[in-house]
Parts: sequence; structure tokens; C-alpha cells
Amino acid sequence: MKYKVTEIFDSVQGEGTTIGRLATFVRLAGCNLNCVWCDTPQRNTVRYELTAEDIARKCFRRTVVITGGEPLLQDIVPLVRRLRWYRRYVVVETNGTIPPPRIHAHWVVSPKLSNSGMLERLNVDALKEFTRRQFVEFKFVVASRNDVLEAFRLLEELRPKKRLEVTFQPLWTPHTDVVESLRNIHLWVADYGRYRRHHVRVLPQLHKMVGWR
Repeated sequence: MKYKVTEIFDSVQGEGTTIGRLATFVRLAGCNLNCVWCDTPQRNTVRYELTAEDIARKCFRRTVVITGGEPLLQDIVPLVRRLRWYRRYVVVETNGTIPPPRIHAHWVVSPKLSNSGMLERLNVDALKEFTRRQFVEFKFVVASRNDVLEAFRLLEELRPKKRLEVTFQPLWTPHTDVVESLRNIHLWVADYGRYRRHHVRVLPQLHKMVGWR
């Protein structure tokens, strides 16, 4: 079996609970969404067709991030197992529209809010399945107070049995004032404290701030 791959590169993880880690990123081709603010225009470009072993041999960092596009459009089970055989810490970034397979991974689930411009963007049953995984975090791209409220209401709808790791990050544009955006999100999160039973972080996209990929 071969994977459709857009690119493999080393960088620093700029988002979520693993922010700041050196990592190898494996970007699998293809996506089932088309968000208006998507920052990965090459997400459907297939540059390589590689086996799990081919990919694993190109991953030199301790942490490997499987991303996209939407990586769960392909069967990542053999790839994750091979990476773990090489003793890699595997992070999978997904939009949460496809239920997770039975593999041991650190799941980063990024449900799309209405600011994505997508009407059919959520699969609540799949998201509920993610909340049952041992290592899982939810990450939301927000630009307004309403985005924060929408995210909290979605988390309430999922009714997870445990407190979740939740990250809010500013919607990035070339004109984004990151400091001001972070300050605003902190205030919005505080305003909706009645919803906040989870472990909430407000973080920038570090890699964009410093010009990494």
C-alpha cells in the first residue's frame, strides 16, 4: 500500500499542547473540506506515493505529525504502527469529520466553526468518539466572540466524560495583530466562563509568527 503524500519536512510544532517541539511533518494529500481561510493551498497536491516504510525512514525527529488536508481520508493505521515501531511519538491532526481508527496516537482534533464557510463541516458522532481516546485535544480557530461561544457550545453538545485539552488560536491573516488577537480571545474566554470546565489554552500559531513552515 502506498500513501499519497504532499510533502515531508522538519519544523517546529507551532500549535496546541505540543507547541515548540521539533517535529517531522508528514502532509498527506487530500481534504474533504474547503475552508475559506485554509492556509494549505497545496493540500490536494500529490507529489509522492510512498509506503509506510518509505515515510518512516524520512522521519528523523522524535515527534512525527501526520497532517493534511485530512489524513484520515487514507488508511493511516499501517503508517502509525510503522512509526511507532521506530519509536516515534505520533501526532495526528484531523478535522474530526471521520471517526478515528483503533490506533495509539496523540489526536489533535480541529472542528471547523461557521467562520470556515463550510455548511457540512461537523460530524458530532465522530467527535464524540474522539473524546473517548486517551490522548486527545481539541483546537479551534477563532476570530470573534461568537466563535468562542460556538466552540464552547459544541464541546457541551459532545458531553465528554472527562475534561478535554482545548486550545483557542487566532484566525491568521497577513494583517493579524497577534498580541491584540490573543488579548481579545482571553477576554472572550473569560466572558463565557460558565462553559469552561475544560483545560483551556489561548495560543498563537508560533510557526507563523517566526516564519517557519
